[in-house]
Amino acid sequence: MQKELFPSEVYVKYELSFMISPPAHISNYVRKQKKLTRAMVGNFRSVYFPAHISLGKLLTRDDQISKRIDFARRALKGQGAFPIYFNGFDSFPESNTLFVNIANPEPIVQVFQSLFFGTPPVPHMTIAESLSDEQFYRAWKHFHNKLYSDYFICDHILVLGRPLDSMGRWEKMNRILLK
Repeated sequence: MQKELFPSEVYVKYELSFMISPPAHISNYVRKQKKLTRAMVGNFRSVYFPAHISLGKLLTRDDQISKRIDFARRALKGQGAFPIYFNGFDSFPESNTLFVNIANPEPIVQVFQSLFFGTPPVPHMTIAESLSDEQFYRAWKHFHNKLYSDYFICDHILVLGRPLDSMGRWEKMNRILLK
């Protein structure tokens, strides 16, 4: 019997996204800020994205999803729940992105480093991204001195997934509880 060089199984590539999802009162506030921004500058790509703090994404095969999630769960086993404090707004002018500023990024960076290699992104919660220059400057005039202060206790990491070739809607894959 000859061994197959190319197995006949077909794998679907999946994209997994690890994120922190704030409680309803903060999500509602961010949604209102997105609507306000849309009223000021017109439509933009991220207007309907739910409030979240991205930790990172990875690509995997559909038959490896549970293994990847189990790895993340083990990597975060000793991670306790932690507070996240918000303080005002900031921007990434190079990408015309406005966001809610996180006053204590260190615990989020620590979670990133438990899950991923490389340089962690600046922890933030996006209001609007990839705006045109005109949209960005108009919105930034509104947000740059605007006050906002709130916090919540992060007690879980949300894992979403979607087939890579579909670029469809994200679906909830798992919730990793923190101590």
